[in-house]
Amino acid sequence: VSDGIAIGRVLKLKKEERAVEAYTICEEDIENEISRFTEALEKVSCHVQALYESTKYKLNESEAEIFAAHLSVVEDPMIEDGVKDRILDEIEALFAALDDEYLRERGADVRDVGGQIMDYLLGRASLDVSRLPYPCIIAAKDLTPSETMSMDFSKTLGFMTEQGGRTSHTAIISRSLEIPAVVGIGSMMEELKDEEWVILD
Repeated sequence: VSDGIAIGRVLKLKKEERAVEAYTICEEDIENEISRFTEALEKVSCHVQALYESTKYKLNESEAEIFAAHLSVVEDPMIEDGVKDRILDEIEALFAALDDEYLRERGADVRDVGGQIMDYLLGRASLDVSRLPYPCIIAAKDLTPSETMSMDFSKTLGFMTEQGGRTSHTAIISRSLEIPAVVGIGSMMEELKDEEWVILD
């Protein structure tokens, strides 16, 4: 999805699955839980706004629109109003079932924003890719736009992901940054080892 050849050591990005425990709360805790969710929305909104400003500075207005779209997701009243009906999962599944690749990739935007909200609610730190240990070719199951834009580009030689397509925002960002990238290459994470030398063509 982004032309070029990179030679370097692999860094595998392993993401933990978000284990969400289901539990019942008593009536007097309802307001507190709603407040926690509202606070998470506000924090994610601030984070996405910062990414939007950073992207305008690093790239241009066109690529920054990726995060303008994320802001529209996090600020959509349907997200807040529909939380009790698990609306994030339902919207993501709806996009994933579409035939059109461009529209299907927009489900990744919902997944990105929804994942950030869940991290705040679960008290989990998001994947930190802002300090890479060595110049590397990133290998991951998938990369969200927010993860991609948070990367230490001075040490990012290239991307390879198991999932994704040409119209994914990660593909768009990698082309704008002129970083070689290959996406949608299927299962490969098990075969790679951290610091193993590879050629990405």
